[in-house]
Amino acid sequence: MIRSFSLLLLSTFLITCQTNQTTPDFLGSFEIEDGFQIELMAMEPLISDPVDMEIDELGRWFVVEMHGYPLDLSGSGKVKRLTDTDGDGIPDESTVFIDSLILPTGIMRWKNGFLVTDPPNVLYLEDTNNDGRADVKEIILTGFARSNPQHNVNNPVYGIDNWIYLSHEGAVGSKGYSDVFGDRGSDVHYPNLSEAVRLPQNANGLGVRFKPNNGLVETLSAKGQFGHAFDPWGHHFLTSNADHLFHEVIGTPYIRRNKNLLIRSGRVYIPKSGKGFEIYPITENPDHQLLTDVGMMTSACGITWYNGDIFPNEYNNTIFTAEPVHNMIHVDRIIDKGATFESINLLENKEFLASKDSWFRPVNHYIGPDGAMYVLDYHRKVIEHPEWLSDEVINSGDLYAGKEKGRIYRISPKNTPTADFLDKIDLGSYKTTELIELLNHSNSWWRTHAQRLLMDRSDPNIIQDLVKSTTTNLNEFGKGHAIWLLHGKGALTSQVLLDLLDDESPNVREQAIKLSEIRLSESDELIDKLLAMQDDKNAKVRYQLLLTLGELDSDASENVRTEMLFGDIESEWTQYAALSAKQVDITKLFSKAIKEFTKKESEHTSQFFSRISEVMSRAADSKALNDFLFSTLSPSREQWYIPIVLDGISNSLSRNKDITISKKNITLLEAKFKTETNSQIRTKSIALLDRIGYFKNQNNNLVATAKIVSKRSKSDAAFRADALRIIARTGANQNLELFEQILLDEVNPDVRSVAIDAFGYAGSSNALDRLVAIWPDLLPKERTKTLGILLKKDDGKLILLNSIQSNKINAASLSWPRKVQLLNSYNTELRKLARSVLSGNELNADSIWNEYKVSLSLKGSSLSGEKVFKQSCGICHQKSGANGTAFGPDLASIQNRSNSALLLDILQPNRSIADGFELWQLELTDESSLSGVISSEGPSSMTISMAGGQEKTINRTEIKSLSAYEQSAMPENLQAQMNPQEMADLLAYLKNK
Repeated sequence: MIRSFSLLLLSTFLITCQTNQTTPDFLGSFEIEDGFQIELMAMEPLISDPVDMEIDELGRWFVVEMHGYPLDLSGSGKVKRLTDTDGDGIPDESTVFIDSLILPTGIMRWKNGFLVTDPPNVLYLEDTNNDGRADVKEIILTGFARSNPQHNVNNPVYGIDNWIYLSHEGAVGSKGYSDVFGDRGSDVHYPNLSEAVRLPQNANGLGVRFKPNNGLVETLSAKGQFGHAFDPWGHHFLTSNADHLFHEVIGTPYIRRNKNLLIRSGRVYIPKSGKGFEIYPITENPDHQLLTDVGMMTSACGITWYNGDIFPNEYNNTIFTAEPVHNMIHVDRIIDKGATFESINLLENKEFLASKDSWFRPVNHYIGPDGAMYVLDYHRKVIEHPEWLSDEVINSGDLYAGKEKGRIYRISPKNTPTADFLDKIDLGSYKTTELIELLNHSNSWWRTHAQRLLMDRSDPNIIQDLVKSTTTNLNEFGKGHAIWLLHGKGALTSQVLLDLLDDESPNVREQAIKLSEIRLSESDELIDKLLAMQDDKNAKVRYQLLLTLGELDSDASENVRTEMLFGDIESEWTQYAALSAKQVDITKLFSKAIKEFTKKESEHTSQFFSRISEVMSRAADSKALNDFLFSTLSPSREQWYIPIVLDGISNSLSRNKDITISKKNITLLEAKFKTETNSQIRTKSIALLDRIGYFKNQNNNLVATAKIVSKRSKSDAAFRADALRIIARTGANQNLELFEQILLDEVNPDVRSVAIDAFGYAGSSNALDRLVAIWPDLLPKERTKTLGILLKKDDGKLILLNSIQSNKINAASLSWPRKVQLLNSYNTELRKLARSVLSGNELNADSIWNEYKVSLSLKGSSLSGEKVFKQSCGICHQKSGANGTAFGPDLASIQNRSNSALLLDILQPNRSIADGFELWQLELTDESSLSGVISSEGPSSMTISMAGGQEKTINRTEIKSLSAYEQSAMPENLQAQMNPQEMADLLAYLKNK
């Protein structure tokens, strides 16, 4: 908490601490890693609310101020320039470069001005008359959603590949502030370039890269929240609140080139410790408002790869993460792990920088020309958005407390000289050869500005100087920048690439392989060289080689790709790289796989068989698929991979109605219905026959035998279950008595489960009424399955609601998303009935609160509460990764909340929906529907997590409509499953660390 005397001395303190070089008292609140020092560079009133900064090639310092957070859209945002008038290296004056911005989120030097992200726009700002203010304000890109500020487009970064990258993710639904942040965005496009590329609405919620000079814009293969980072070689890292580090492993062009391959997301979570790892804040009297626990990452942002050159060597290959809720900065070491990376905590049981001051809110970092790291401190009392705050805090008047404050700190090794660059650099006057020499610089600030300036220059000597330097004057950094410069200027030759493919640096070889793609059609020598690199010792070089060779349609390329694939089959990303090729002979791959992996069953070989079967099925080639299927079913010895292949084909056929299965394959599938057949193969064969409509013919070859088998109580249970599957698919309504009898007499859970499914196949009102009549005899898992059947169609929903109303079924049996599904039904009459029958606590909040507030005064047992959690919460939640299903947020993140706040959230769940766990309804093109949480998104696919832990990845082309539910997936009547003492026990368990 800021002491009162700080406010009284605010106007003079800045001048004192900066001009006279005294140490501000509040620097004593920091604990920084041994060997480092922290200096104050700027504070209020010089700046306030800083979120990003840029030091340009002239040494000029610009800061983005976002004053409007959290709810003010009046145009209070600014960009300020900081200057040093007395020459001591510390800014002492600020001027407004641009004002009237809404919620600006980032800045980057470009051309003679700056690119600034101010959703929905990316702006170009320039001062053409040298008066210190921008007189040019042009919208470069537009269409991004203006949603909750932490999700908006932000932090433009100039990549080594000459693209400009934007961190961005999908708009987040707002319940309490939809009038302010209900915008969903539009097509992302260049408003002044009518013929330029346009992206879908809000870029499909993915990151974006663009080239303003060429009118190019693309979605990335992954999304990220506030801040992103690159290593020196263009490997892209992203962050998202509690999930603090992702690596974007595969780019969108590779994902899209094989339309039959579904990759759920281009990013992978890289922390070795997994999610929810422990952190070490030191805040005194923290005032946490988010659903978070002290000691767990929750508000990661502003990630920054240390690309300077003054930190000790152990800080090479590290990423710093700002954590404003916990008032600290975390640092990870990044380690190579095959095609991707792994991160581990650099420091043990402590953080790089932590503050006792709860107002210290680091949100971003910047590596300066001096190699120091600059920390932007937003410095607010409340950093959380009111969407997730209590009414008490919202009404306290503290939402904007500190909006006039803000600090920027400089972190460097002890005894580092004072900064001496401000307004003292002039790279614009450097000769071309001098700029090329800067490409070797050990600090990325110099390299990046030099590359950008060289790209803008039209000096005819640039090309020849760059070509010469790649073999004589440049280190590995310089070579990497030089070849991308040559590419950007359209002057990269095959000879330069051939030279660099032999470079001793694997980083340079990786870049040269990637850039070889544009020259493959011009140079056989280059192709031969690439083909000869398959045994390169570096995993990332081999991975990029596999991606690049996917551009070639030749036997030689296919043979090399296959050898590389099978040599590294245990890598998920190697599989994706190989299968993403423009031309993939799945039949040949399968033939080789069954020879290689007959005795090598593993998680990754299983995934491989599933992937190749789905790719084959999506290819819409009946002959090829039938040959593939025949070769799978024909072997006399039944192999472990056959059920996986059959399942992959069956899943994909629902998306490809042009495929027909041949008679000889139908005969082979029929033949699998026998006792001797492996039960998994038999079941998957029946599923595939069902998928192609085989059982619509009630005189099929299997039904008579199935009826006989179903009545043999001593037959193998799995065989009887398959017999019931056949009967259900052939004529369920004619065999309801059989299914009823099985549920009354049968004890085998698998057989009982299939009998319940049979009522769903019948689908008639009569069948569903009879299923409800058996409800008292059903076990918990069977009841869950029954509810799923009733909820498939409106008739079943009506039967379910009437059954609840007549007390045949307890409303508490409904899982969270299923209750929401009813309460938000598209059928008006059903919705009205549901809200009458399932009236929740929002209608009687006071009486429910009065009934359960006694729980706050009862002594709870954590041990007993764990049992309550497993029973009532575990269907959708875990705590620290255990005791349930990861459908909703992990509830280890709420240990710091008060008991009264937790109780209120349980009793009134619709007050707030946890970020990233909104429930969505999808209507698909095959007329089916599903609901769940969007767990990941890729350029061409979306993965839905459903209650119970199931996941389904869907091609975007299969989605007819997508809509968010207005209510939380958590039911309003959860308390009905427990009495006040059990509620007290649950609270004790949730609070127990």
